[in-house]
Amino acid sequence: QNFRRAPNNQERAEQVRERNFPRRIDGADARENRDGNFHRDHAPKPMGYGRLKEWATTKDAGQLVLFMSTEREQLETFLKEDKIKTDWMILLVQSVNHAITAQHQKESIKQLLDSLCKNHFFEKFKSCVVEKVLLGSVWTDAEEFFMSLINIMTEILNKVPQHAEECFIGAQNLLHDAPSVNSLQDNTSVLDAITDVLKRAKEVFLQEKEKEKQQRGCIFFGSTDSEQPPENFLDIPVVPSGFDLREDSQPFIRSAKIVGEYENLD
Repeated sequence: QNFRRAPNNQERAEQVRERNFPRRIDGADARENRDGNFHRDHAPKPMGYGRLKEWATTKDAGQLVLFMSTEREQLETFLKEDKIKTDWMILLVQSVNHAITAQHQKESIKQLLDSLCKNHFFEKFKSCVVEKVLLGSVWTDAEEFFMSLINIMTEILNKVPQHAEECFIGAQNLLHDAPSVNSLQDNTSVLDAITDVLKRAKEVFLQEKEKEKQQRGCIFFGSTDSEQPPENFLDIPVVPSGFDLREDSQPFIRSAKIVGEYENLD
């Protein structure tokens, strides 16, 4: 009796890609390059409820990250839609929250989170919460939804801190909307967790701004031949001093002379 080997995660992701980007034999929608890869000119299939449901029920976080990475273009198109159904958004948040727990897919998770931040993810989940509040129905899984968002924002601050501002705004919205959800009005653990994310987002945002400031403020002086170096290179010790190792130290740099010698050279 013959047994067929089960496909691994990479092969499963390839199967998903082929299902959503079918290969045309006649070459009308695909052309092969030198490496044997196919470039597809048509738009990907739109994201559907069934696909989101499949993501949300995938138990293997590593496999889920591969699926979501393979279909990132579809995900970005989905997030750019004017209106997203609340139930669909809840499934997406649930899927992302599970995907970020993958242990060996750090780069894929980083790309996924970056893609979410660049494609109105925070605006969409804000609309989802507002709609739930306006409907006035009992939101039994509200705590799970809010905690999933908190986990996602925490991971964004860890892996893509350049999006700290989006996290800060998102946390502000959650803190504002949480008391309007009946099941969360007395839930201090959720409110405290949101407050912690809000504080951390502000800290990370300020840290990122300081980094930008330091990068812009790294001005090298000594650009002309006539300027005298601050030290005699013959007397500079081989071992750097504490001042040399400081981030705000400004080295003396000038263009190398290809012909001739520097004016101050003895």
